[in-house]
Amino acid sequence: ALFKCDIEGGEYELLPWLITTGVLCPVHHILVEWHLNALPPQKRLAALGLRLAFDALLRNGCGADEAYGTDQTPRW
Repeated sequence: ALFKCDIEGGEYELLPWLITTGVLCPVHHILVEWHLNALPPQKRLAALGLRLAFDALLRNGCGADEAYGTDQTPRW
């Protein structure tokens, strides 16, 4: 499955919800277009933290079995 996210700054609100609800766990390929400059300056540092931690959040939120394919390579 493929998930593409290009929502002009809305990714910073949507992606944490998708991770915590497990919606992204069955997805094999994720493409995110990050729009850090679309956010007000006071929200950019937190948004940058999400962007940098995204892979780890997926691995931890979906568990090791979901995060790696049968050949043990990362799925994201």
